[in-house]
Amino acid sequence: MRGGHAFDLPTPIQVEFTGPSALGVELTTVQGVHAGEPWADLLVEPGLATNPSGCSGPYLEFVEVDGVNPDGTPYTTRVSVDFRPTADESAVARVGAPVPVYDGCA
Repeated sequence: MRGGHAFDLPTPIQVEFTGPSALGVELTTVQGVHAGEPWADLLVEPGLATNPSGCSGPYLEFVEVDGVNPDGTPYTTRVSVDFRPTADESAVARVGAPVPVYDGCA
């Protein structure tokens, strides 16, 4: 939404943030998770799920996006906001979206 009006982007964009704010704007998920908060706090969030493949970080929720393969067969992709820890797993280092949720690594 922009100025109270929905708008479409011509191509999808990737969003990634590594801090809690930028230029005075808070960078947070709907659930209030931001980069820099303790990793342990994220791990106890209700509804936190891990990607069974380990290809992406844990996520709190996902949306399903329907599409059609070049051969005409339909598919559904799950995309989420995922989180990555700092090297010592003390804090959330990065929040990124959209990230595909796979049952196995591509």
